[in-house]
Amino acid sequence: MIHQRPFKLSPTFLLLYFLGCDTGMGPLPDYRNKILFTSSRNGEQQLYAMNPDGSDARQLTTGPYWHYIARWSPDTRRIVSLTNENITTACVQMVVQNVDGTSRQLIGCGGFMDWSPDGKKIVFAFSPRAELGDRTRSIYVINADGTGLEQLTDSLGIRDDTPSWSPDGQTIAFSSNRDYYPDAQLWSEIYLMDADGSNQRRLTYTDSLINGTPAWSPDGNSIAFTSNAEIVIIEKDGTDLSPKSWTRS
Repeated sequence: MIHQRPFKLSPTFLLLYFLGCDTGMGPLPDYRNKILFTSSRNGEQQLYAMNPDGSDARQLTTGPYWHYIARWSPDTRRIVSLTNENITTACVQMVVQNVDGTSRQLIGCGGFMDWSPDGKKIVFAFSPRAELGDRTRSIYVINADGTGLEQLTDSLGIRDDTPSWSPDGQTIAFSSNRDYYPDAQLWSEIYLMDADGSNQRRLTYTDSLINGTPAWSPDGNSIAFTSNAEIVIIEKDGTDLSPKSWTRS
């Protein structure tokens, strides 16, 4: 009888083995700490990535369709953006793809997208009845593969827009004109809601300024947003608004 000695795989061997396996995603470039942007420098609007100092700009998307308003997935292995593929007068398509352009998939009409922290869902805004003259814009959530569409807000004539997911995945910040409509349809404030659409509440009181595009701090305690030509920061509980030149009601 031949006795074989136990064979142990080293951690280095295992790492190299699994990197070499076809896992569906494959070894994609590491784009952490890169800036994602749109440029028409080579003709059609396409997506690029560069270092924070502006160096090493690389084109990520090619082909006959343009891409813009793009967002990294939390692990920077995928991108969601807008494209004119299958575009209509009422619909600009959202597309999800790997950073190398593979696994490209249209997931539906929408805009102002943001990823959930776990990379499984995308929140976005869309006006489903725009062709009928209805200006209603609502917030939706969809799985990154295009399944499981859920509508989180829906009020006739109201424009809920620019959603942003909190780092803990529990809260979505968004802009809305709900407290000004119909007297001032363009004015808006920042609101919060739970990730399932419940507990919608107003965060900012800025005396009729146009506020939008909220973005959470990495620790989830503060929110930056645009107010006319300024960038403003507010705590998630509504305190410490900066700049403090507004009259709070």
